[in-house]
Amino acid sequence: MSLEIKRELVDDRLLIKLSGKLDTASMTDLDQSIGTYEGVRKVMFDFSDVTYISSFGLRGLLSARKTLDKLGISLVVVDPTRAVLDVFEVTGFNDLINVEYSGSAEISEIDHRIYPLRPVQRWMMDTHFHSAKSVMMNAMSLVRLDPSIDMDMLACALNDLVKEHDIFRCRFLFDQQTDDISQRFDGELGEITVEEMTQAEFDSIRGELRVPYQIVGDQLWRARLFKTEQNKYIYLDCYHAVMDGVAMVMVLWREMDRRLKDMIKGKKKEEIKSHPSSYAEYIREEMSIPGEVITEGEEYWKGILDGFDPKKHIPPSDIEGSIGDEELEVPLTGLSKDYFKGKHFSEHAFFLGVSMLAMAKVTGQKKVIMSWVHNGRTTGKEMRLMGIMLEQFPVSFVFDQKITVDEFFSQLEMQIKEGMKHRKSLGKVYEEGLEAECACFILQKGAIGRRGVLSLADTEAVIEPLPVNEEVSAAESPMDVELNCYEDGTYSLVLDYNTELYSENAMLDYAKTMQGIIDKIEAETDVADLIS
Repeated sequence: MSLEIKRELVDDRLLIKLSGKLDTASMTDLDQSIGTYEGVRKVMFDFSDVTYISSFGLRGLLSARKTLDKLGISLVVVDPTRAVLDVFEVTGFNDLINVEYSGSAEISEIDHRIYPLRPVQRWMMDTHFHSAKSVMMNAMSLVRLDPSIDMDMLACALNDLVKEHDIFRCRFLFDQQTDDISQRFDGELGEITVEEMTQAEFDSIRGELRVPYQIVGDQLWRARLFKTEQNKYIYLDCYHAVMDGVAMVMVLWREMDRRLKDMIKGKKKEEIKSHPSSYAEYIREEMSIPGEVITEGEEYWKGILDGFDPKKHIPPSDIEGSIGDEELEVPLTGLSKDYFKGKHFSEHAFFLGVSMLAMAKVTGQKKVIMSWVHNGRTTGKEMRLMGIMLEQFPVSFVFDQKITVDEFFSQLEMQIKEGMKHRKSLGKVYEEGLEAECACFILQKGAIGRRGVLSLADTEAVIEPLPVNEEVSAAESPMDVELNCYEDGTYSLVLDYNTELYSENAMLDYAKTMQGIIDKIEAETDVADLIS
């Protein structure tokens, strides 16, 4: 049997724990294992260990839901894995079945406990706390909405949303016992309202939206709604050390979009699906990880970073005496997202690998060490968590032997999976600054940051630029390699670099090297031919 089934009746709830694959054969076994519904008011399928679900499994669940509906019994799927959640989202099945996450009951009591900063939060604070002008915002900014959007309804959707996630109550404070910056989740939530004004008045305050945060004691996110005689806008941003990463941005936007659509359809408040989450709970889970597990991970990262030397593992400096950080964007040609259909390696592994190959070529080194920036979300529960931080995973590869392109990507994919396994042990990497001078790589999908088009209630929402003249960069790395994947399937390379080290020409050379490797990668079988 491809599916292990455990059945437990608790009061009026029937708990069914599933492990394995839910396909044609196992669905029959599942039907037989449920037994009687006598005295049952809720059937809960625990999908935390379901690795696969077929179309037959989907139809079986839908059939079960219809049967239970007639009996007045609710059916929910609890903690689906990423693989199952992907199937639900692609097929639209998540609109037909109720999905819940363990530990995600609505926040009924405010958590007044003091929590230490997580290692990645502390690293951000230690790096940027004294940069008073660093706005340290996550990517969202100002968005111009379609004229048809009901702003009062949007305000209601947004207010209801922030009440369900304790991350919006997060505030930083100095712990009087330790004199250390810590965090609590008991901040006040002010009501978000629609601000009506003339277009001229809005244009005059537009440049004042993007300002530094008062880090200690204040609210660490912003949401404002504007309505003028000409336009409607939403402004959203958050402090990096509480809500960080494109994944969080898209979760926030999608949840707001889903709520607004439900309200437009006339659904009552109690009929609108909610997915509450607790970042404080996530912190407690991390604090309970056994010490030997953390130590094992620390040894793994120490091995990955062994031998790192910025004089060898970042492009050689070609300039002196300039000030600040700059950004260069170059479109990547000859490649679309269709390229990855049927490939044995992921989009992440491909672009990380190409970046490492380019680094090997421009540095002339056989060993490459980079920092891979990723949100580290591996479960359905984490995918709904708005407060999770981006992590930086050191990766290394030594091109000292004959290896094919396919073998290289396969080995890199294995290293990525191993790194994800040890992601909870990155604290020492951050605390000791072991990778502070690494070049960083990140793949970002969808419309984010300074430009692009989002969808809100099936209308177009356009991201508008904001003045950034007074901004001090929060970047610490000498060079960030950022791959942007857009909705039309095209890619661009964005290089953020320290102008005390590099000229624009140096970055253009790196971009050309990456493009050249992409152009040759299908024709070459030996990696040595790509970096020679």
